[in-house]
Amino acid sequence: MRYLRGLIIYLFFFWGSSLLAAVESSFQEKHAAAAGPEMLPRSGQNPREGGDPASVATTSTSNLNCREATSASQFSSQKSYNLGNLIDLALNNNPSTRAAWSQAKAASASVGEARSLYYPWVKTGFTGGYDQNYLPLVAGPNVYNRTQATVFFSLEYILLDFGRRDADVARTIATFNALGLTYQRKLQEIIFAVQKVYFAHEAALWKKKAAETNLAFLSTLADMIARENVTGLSAGPELLKARKQVLEAQYEVEAATAKVKNTLGELCVATGLPANTPLQITTTERPVSTKKLRGDANELVRRALVFRPDIAARVAELKASKEATRRAIADFFPVIKLHSDYINSTFGYTANDGTLNGTHNRNGNSGVNGFVMASWDIFDGLERIFKVRQRQEEDKVAERNLEQTKLNTTRDVWTSYNDSLTAEQRVNFAEGYVASAKETFDAVKTAVETGLTNVTDFAESGSNVANSDSELASAVADYSTALALLAFSVGTTTPAPSRVPQDLGKPGELKLKAFSF
Repeated sequence: MRYLRGLIIYLFFFWGSSLLAAVESSFQEKHAAAAGPEMLPRSGQNPREGGDPASVATTSTSNLNCREATSASQFSSQKSYNLGNLIDLALNNNPSTRAAWSQAKAASASVGEARSLYYPWVKTGFTGGYDQNYLPLVAGPNVYNRTQATVFFSLEYILLDFGRRDADVARTIATFNALGLTYQRKLQEIIFAVQKVYFAHEAALWKKKAAETNLAFLSTLADMIARENVTGLSAGPELLKARKQVLEAQYEVEAATAKVKNTLGELCVATGLPANTPLQITTTERPVSTKKLRGDANELVRRALVFRPDIAARVAELKASKEATRRAIADFFPVIKLHSDYINSTFGYTANDGTLNGTHNRNGNSGVNGFVMASWDIFDGLERIFKVRQRQEEDKVAERNLEQTKLNTTRDVWTSYNDSLTAEQRVNFAEGYVASAKETFDAVKTAVETGLTNVTDFAESGSNVANSDSELASAVADYSTALALLAFSVGTTTPAPSRVPQDLGKPGELKLKAFSF
């Protein structure tokens, strides 16, 4: 009967604490709202395909499932990759994206850890064994042999802590938001790194093609001069100069070939693959005109302070620092808890006390208690005072970091914007250079056929055409990179969610996500 009464009392305490926990659950909803709105992914187009010139080349349909996103991360040496495929590969394979993802998931778990203090703390234990004792007494020896089994349950619940738990949860949610935004910025860094190397590799391919065309032209011209030299129609110096030009063209071809190999290795590393990976790139033709690449960058400049994830991350870090200060101040107040225990011990023994002896089994006793406990640190050697001062100074550091990030953002956008304008003018000049070189080549060709000029001028005009094509390739690549850098500076290059895991879930939840590295 005593056991049943104790169990009923214990269940009453447990039900009461569970009810308090249910009341506190509404507090979690408030903190979930404090986590802020979900970051909407933004995807764009390749500048060479039209549309927003400063958007990333990662368009994607929204109904792609997890399996398709996973297959994108699997490299195949038999597949030819374009820029969009390479970005997919990099986002899923690059180790830095995985590390940033894991850091954000760890912060989510920290939120759950902080919220755990809103629930009752329950533990149980068991002690069992055998003991023997002997006492020599005047009336006779006292001897017993005992077996015992004890089970206990203990419950503890924080009733009032003057904002400690509140501040801890708010701080961990702010940290979670900051790391989630840092992950978004890391994705943007990977995208820009792939774009930059891809455009450089593409320019290297175009330059190699121009060098090979120039070599073929000069080789043909040298053969023609050699035949004319045999018949006396050209002088020896012209032949020597033609051969020298062929050797220079061969050198340019080898240099262009080395550049292609080096940029391909850099592209492999940017996508998270070893530099010697047999990566096949989809070949593209240099655009005849780049007018469709050009857009208005002023709007992007105005949006910079809104879309940069690293600025939002600094804001979240400042909030986390403020909550840490609030937590330090709460340590000056007491903590009030509810504590309850239930113990049941069952034992049996054989005893011999002087002339008396006997065996007694199925004995037991039980007990239950419940207390409201308060603890308050009155003096701790000024530890709490210095902790508050430390947190307040850390708040100032977070504020200065936010200000510096905003200043750096304006600098990045201003610089990249002006670089894009300069790169645009370079494309204009390069296109004019190509048109002029081709016009000159046609005019010199006609003059050679009519005997108004010599073959040396013809060779020089042909080389100028190849050089102008090479310069245009560099200008187009630099302009594409400048647009990509401008988008990166503004913060508008977040990929579609079907391309890489981005849904970190609600902070502190245990539900498994569809996306996982």
